[in-house]
Amino acid sequence: FSTITACRLNQINTSRSIFSGSIIADCDFSGSDILHSNFMGIDCNNCVFSDSDLYFSSFAGAVLDHVEFKDCNLKKVNFRASQRTEVNFKYSNFEEADFQQEELL
Repeated sequence: FSTITACRLNQINTSRSIFSGSIIADCDFSGSDILHSNFMGIDCNNCVFSDSDLYFSSFAGAVLDHVEFKDCNLKKVNFRASQRTEVNFKYSNFEEADFQQEELL
């Protein structure tokens, strides 16, 4: 578990990264490729992932507050049981994304 605050991680290129259980606040990941990554159970506030590729990543059980996923590839992303407040998915591809709200077992 990590705390990541007030950072600019623009245009990073990573895959299979593990952020699970972390607190991420006031960060900008715009233009990044963050494929097959684990964001399960994160607490994410005031973050921007615009124009990013998050293909097959998981935000299951995450708390997302004021997060922007504008113009992102969210294909096959798992948002199951996540709490979303003021989240922007405008112009994003969320084909086959999982938004079920049932509790995780």
